[in-house]
Amino acid sequence: MLASNLSDEQREILKMMDASSSSMIRILNDVLDMGKIEAGKLQLEKQPFNMGELVSSLIWAFRDTLESKGIAFSLCVDEVTQKIFSHHDLLGDKHRVRQVLANYLSNAAKFTPRNGSVRLRVVCDGRLTTDPVGLNRFDPFPRNGTLSKCRICMWDEEQEENYFVKEKRPTLVSVTLSVEDTGIGISKEDQERLFEPYTQIKAGSLQGGGGTGLGLCFSRRIVELAGGKIGVQSEVGKGSTFSFTLPFELVTSVAKDREEATYQNPFDFKKVSYSLARTTSVSKLAGSSLTGHKPKVLIVEDNQVNRKILKKLLSSFDVDSEDAEDGKQALDLCRKGVTYDMILIDKEMPVMDGLEATRELRAMGVKSPIVGLTGNALDSDRNQFLAAGVDDFFTKPISRHQLVRLLQAYNLVIPSKK
Repeated sequence: MLASNLSDEQREILKMMDASSSSMIRILNDVLDMGKIEAGKLQLEKQPFNMGELVSSLIWAFRDTLESKGIAFSLCVDEVTQKIFSHHDLLGDKHRVRQVLANYLSNAAKFTPRNGSVRLRVVCDGRLTTDPVGLNRFDPFPRNGTLSKCRICMWDEEQEENYFVKEKRPTLVSVTLSVEDTGIGISKEDQERLFEPYTQIKAGSLQGGGGTGLGLCFSRRIVELAGGKIGVQSEVGKGSTFSFTLPFELVTSVAKDREEATYQNPFDFKKVSYSLARTTSVSKLAGSSLTGHKPKVLIVEDNQVNRKILKKLLSSFDVDSEDAEDGKQALDLCRKGVTYDMILIDKEMPVMDGLEATRELRAMGVKSPIVGLTGNALDSDRNQFLAAGVDDFFTKPISRHQLVRLLQAYNLVIPSKK
């Protein structure tokens, strides 16, 4: 609806409604996640993921928030880290790593005044090993330069050979992610209780930012559960730096065509700074794809309201769509020879659910990207969908920005040239 023709007053009211509903979803998710941790039922996954792609998606997610306040954003990744992550993925829980980092960026955007600055720093610190007597050992990667100034660091092929190729055992590395801001800062007293549940820091005109006060507590529990450490450095009136360090196993990158992705991987940049000006706003997206034709998406969803919303969103990107009320209808359309560039499919539906429909579509030879949608934010739902054969998974409601990133990731929309 926000993409349609509205009066200024209507647009303002809708934006407030959208912000309120998003805030409520975040609160519910925080409470659910904290409940899982307290019950000891939260389990971390171990799946390969690319840190550059994770960071890129978060930059997209916070772009509008930062720009609306005139906050300058920069990404700092040294050459050693760039080279390691350009050839390797990490084995870990991508969803939880993203959750912790998103919490940091959200707080930085919230508590940094207008025209301030936020910097995201990613560092692959070194290798983790065990010596012959069983003691843990940390071997820092050789660097030449000062990380705090984002200088280029030295890393040659011989060093890479020594560190990775000759290793017979899994290579474990330590990765640190930190978010620095020029915000209000936090007193020493408040820092001591910052990671406790239901803690919110009040500071002058920026107090009352909303939320449950569970975000940082949840982040600490996640990091510690993964065998890492979390911390904060801050001074009132000068800003804060929140960081967390996690161990990961390095695995060979499986994304052969990562360089061809529509959004740029920031770790591929020759320069280690990233400007928000490089990204493209949603309003400038055109419905032309790299496939050479106007893309078409099949929406498989039993809820009529959800179908209409998705069709409207896709139409605003000049993407055609058809819809089916259940999995059987979707199969019938595909059996008639209709081809789609993407299929968005709900999990819980009458007649035939999304899991069975996905398995049947794959058995029929359908190669189109299938994206699972569900209202349940549970790991079990995501795992069931992935096992059935989907390419991606989102918890409903899927936002406009999430849909943009999804369409771009599969080359269904590309930025229009100025």
